[in-house]
Amino acid sequence: MPPLSGEGGYNYPLDKKITNPFGFREFFNQYKLHSEFQPVVYLSTGEIYGVEALTCPSLNGKPLDPQQWFRSAWERGLSADADLKALETALSTLHNAPSKIKISNIFVNVMASSLNDSRFITELCNQLHKHGIKSDELIIEIVEYVEFNPGEIKEMVKQLRSLGIRVAIDDCKTLDKTRKTLVELEPDFVKMDKSIIGHIHDSYFKQTTLVRVVEFVKGYGKIIAEGVERAEEREVIHKCGVEMGQGYLWAPPLSIEELAPMLQV
Repeated sequence: MPPLSGEGGYNYPLDKKITNPFGFREFFNQYKLHSEFQPVVYLSTGEIYGVEALTCPSLNGKPLDPQQWFRSAWERGLSADADLKALETALSTLHNAPSKIKISNIFVNVMASSLNDSRFITELCNQLHKHGIKSDELIIEIVEYVEFNPGEIKEMVKQLRSLGIRVAIDDCKTLDKTRKTLVELEPDFVKMDKSIIGHIHDSYFKQTTLVRVVEFVKGYGKIIAEGVERAEEREVIHKCGVEMGQGYLWAPPLSIEELAPMLQV
């Protein structure tokens, strides 16, 4: 399994091993999920643009590696089940948040394989209606730790956009690796992986890599830098043309109660 990436640079201190003494679907249903949220902020002002919802699974009170949980579901043909369960958890948490907070841009991770499941868009719309969240407030963040062919989900992305839902590509490391996805899907947001952002102020190669992506998506998408931990990183990525970022420089992933004071209107 590849190392954890994306998720605003949050490394989960968890047991990464998932054992399965029963049929996986029955085992899968025993997991409990809760959501934490990390702010996405404007680099120039620190103002909060939105939040990324991060799924935290546990079994019998023991936290587990989120990426491993999702990947295990994907390997068994249950990616849509996992993503819809995570969406329900995130949206219900936001729905039950203190009434004085307002979140206009909600990033939620989804595996590409889920988009090709005939249930996904219908269930997604049902959840948005149930929890009183507008479609144009949601951003589907397509993760790249599970490989996919962007051409196979292009029509589903068009359907999402027709509903007002925006799309982001997660875990972008280089233009060469992500070029086809960017050309096929023309995402509204591209999230640069923390492996590029970390110590970027000390690396000409990383700065050049970032500038290439910024120039490529200019005119149709915005770049969000993940895993920003240092003021020096913020300064350099801003000079490279990045408008937004997320990471420990501003806040770690937070419970909705911890996040509320930052979002009060």
